[in-house]
Amino acid sequence: MSRVIAILVALCATARAERVLVADSDPALRDAITKSLAPWKIDVVLDPTAPGDAGEAATRANARYVVWRDGDELVVFDRDTGQAERRPAHAGNLDALGAAAAALSVKTMLRLPPLETHVTAPAAPLPADDGSSELRLEAGAGSRAEYGLDSNVALRLFAGAAFRPWHDAGWRFGAFGDLGAPATVDQAGFHGHWTNWALLGSASWAATIAAWEVGPWLGAGIEHSSLTGDEMGMSRHEEAILLAIRGGVTVRYRIGDWSLGGVLALEGLPATRTYTKLAAPAQVFEIPPIGATLYLVISCDLSDRATH
Repeated sequence: MSRVIAILVALCATARAERVLVADSDPALRDAITKSLAPWKIDVVLDPTAPGDAGEAATRANARYVVWRDGDELVVFDRDTGQAERRPAHAGNLDALGAAAAALSVKTMLRLPPLETHVTAPAAPLPADDGSSELRLEAGAGSRAEYGLDSNVALRLFAGAAFRPWHDAGWRFGAFGDLGAPATVDQAGFHGHWTNWALLGSASWAATIAAWEVGPWLGAGIEHSSLTGDEMGMSRHEEAILLAIRGGVTVRYRIGDWSLGGVLALEGLPATRTYTKLAAPAQVFEIPPIGATLYLVISCDLSDRATH
């Protein structure tokens, strides 16, 4: 039994030595490195997010080498030795010639043996990250300004989830909801409060710039409004469900699987509602048709890459 365990450990160590993690968002560079290392039958793992430093690189996928760009330098980090080697490189997306030159630098820094003497130990293939998916869970709080005949500013709480079906693309699809603090209504003999909550589906896209994510989003769903109080000594409670359309932009800073950022949301209600007195046309309250919210959000990304 101990001999079998030793063989398995040796195979796992060999498999890791034959893997290179390319942590870069440029598809041309990732493709050039993959093709450059293909004759050595090395598994190339792809990740669009570059590590912040060698310490973070050491925590990445089960690969011996981690390759990324730090500004205008190309970095190859060896997890076995803990050493990082750097070569000059261009930042941003590369053309075909620049990507090929960078891939040649990577191959040189890996110090690969001649092809005729290279023997690859059997190892289970590791799919590239562009075949994996990701689920993002997020929550936050913010302040919303609502504008109409009866304007209001209130605290809002936010929670949502979004699914990223393709890890090398920036699209996410999901749903979120938020809840607002009660607003006092004291007009035309009515004394009470108005509350609302919303549930919407969403689609978003984000560009990755180093550890930052920036992109637009759009959502549609329902907003539930509730007016409760007393009018001329009589109890009154009314509810309404309205179509809600929202859009905005998000800015996030990623730290591993976590991210912290801000979400700007602009909302419009295509058809709102005005409450009047029960026995007279005097206005009691109008549901604000326009709103703007700024949230502070914390997120956690759950990926199936760990199962591959």
